[in-house]
Amino acid sequence: MGAVYGVTNHWMAWRGTTVWDASTLIRFADGQTLDRWLPFVPWTITLYASLVAWYVVPAVTVPAQRERDFAALYLGLLWLTAVAQVVFLLLPAEVKLRDQVWSGLTAPGTSTCWSAIYRGLYLLDCPFNSWPCLHTAQPLLIQLTLAHWHRQTHRLLTAAGWVWWGLLTVSILTTKQHYVWDVVTGIALALGTWYAYLRPRLAEPR
Repeated sequence: MGAVYGVTNHWMAWRGTTVWDASTLIRFADGQTLDRWLPFVPWTITLYASLVAWYVVPAVTVPAQRERDFAALYLGLLWLTAVAQVVFLLLPAEVKLRDQVWSGLTAPGTSTCWSAIYRGLYLLDCPFNSWPCLHTAQPLLIQLTLAHWHRQTHRLLTAAGWVWWGLLTVSILTTKQHYVWDVVTGIALALGTWYAYLRPRLAEPR
């Protein structure tokens, strides 16, 4: 999934084509968009980077006798990612918010370490593959699966997962990596995959 995303991301950046600007969907009376109104918070990139851990959590928490669920989850993630890639290719959109990042990183009192981290991120991730946001969709599909597995036996773990997913979703906006529209469509993609594909398979008797 990561390799395909990287190829698509850099290819769309090379093309430089934007079909539409999703930030124009929500404007205030003074003309400012919601996406630019939301603050840039440098340290939340640590939450943003926690996406990597989400791929590991199902492997270490899958209940006994639910190994087929584990396989179904990752097939669901592949389907979800494939649908997103089609959107990236057919309806490309650039996230034009990085000027706020550089302004924030050069503000007085901001640690220079954050600048190095963001520069490293930008080498890997161009500001394309805007919507639907996989940073929202993939962890949500995983969390729905974890909640299905553990809602009766590990309620604290389930609740912690929802809090983690919520913080990760906020970080997508406060690092200026995505528009609000991207997050909304990412949630819609995850829920569609959950109800149409994954949930029926998890309900099958083992």
